[in-house]
Amino acid sequence: MSDYLNNSAIISIRNSPKGTLPIFRNATRWACGYLLGKRLADVTSVHIFFLDNLCSKHFVVGDCGPEDDTFPPRLFVIRIDKRELSLADQLKTLFHEIIHVKQFAKGELYNYEKQINISRWMNRKINTVEMDYTKLPWEREAYRFQEIIIKKWAADTGYNTLINIEKK
Repeated sequence: MSDYLNNSAIISIRNSPKGTLPIFRNATRWACGYLLGKRLADVTSVHIFFLDNLCSKHFVVGDCGPEDDTFPPRLFVIRIDKRELSLADQLKTLFHEIIHVKQFAKGELYNYEKQINISRWMNRKINTVEMDYTKLPWEREAYRFQEIIIKKWAADTGYNTLINIEKK
């Protein structure tokens, strides 16, 4: 068993595609261990919801946010589109969003409650309206590492057949 699976993060998954619950549970636990380390993963809760029309209603394939008032937060909700994505793309989206969990949990990223267009990244305030989404530093990091991490997970846990690791 992978060392990264050896954590006690609280993970709940709702409405996952049929037959995929063990895969998503494994991927989430592994990613928490890999990105947060055992000590931080042990005090983190991740709740994942698969929704039928996230893309068509909200124009995103996935999103993530903290759900508690602590700093840094320890409770997170991830939403992933269930209909528009293949299993491989759902997994890639999951890993992308868990990178955001890491950013919030380690205090790298903070969204101001009273200034909804302002976020803090590495102690620098950023106006999210004035910057293109693809240039936001937390998105750049998540896109840069999602493919690397999914490949490491697949190799480490034997799930290579689920993803096309040559796919870009």
